[in-house]
Amino acid sequence: MDQKGFSLVQLLIGLAVIGMLARLASPAFSELIASQRRQVSANELANGMQLARTEAVLRQQDVVMHALEEDWSRGWRIIVDRSGQGHLDPDNPVLVERRSHGLTPIKGNLWLQEFVRFTAIGSLNPNNSASMGGTLHICATDRPISHHQVVLAATGRIRLEKREMPEALCASAGLQQGANA
Repeated sequence: MDQKGFSLVQLLIGLAVIGMLARLASPAFSELIASQRRQVSANELANGMQLARTEAVLRQQDVVMHALEEDWSRGWRIIVDRSGQGHLDPDNPVLVERRSHGLTPIKGNLWLQEFVRFTAIGSLNPNNSASMGGTLHICATDRPISHHQVVLAATGRIRLEKREMPEALCASAGLQQGANA
């Protein structure tokens, strides 16, 4: 009698081989997912800053983009700064809010720790500490390395860089991320 199909032994051997291959590929797949998260976070952050700058110019008013819960990893909000108090005034109208999963650590240097304020001409407001520009680093979760950087010039120009480099700010981000997990 002609047999068509696989025997039980062949099927079990095939499943065992697939299981071993999946186990070997898992770390590489996890790194690919983390890399994609970092890329998406960097793009969304740069696009958000560009939107905030554009809104400031179009509205001819100061516009503030600030980190949610004082952590860029948690997301950000863009508001029209009618009162001059920025994100500290809950009555300022919200234009856009982007919440994030918080799995990708994002750290700003001294000038961009919590917020950035754009003027009516699209430059950074000289009346606050962000007037010097700065860099937001999109960090790895397990090493003190910045994979992507959103660089903001004092003129308001926004640039997205993709360089893997050691970054002291990411060291603290990785430790906090590990504590939250």
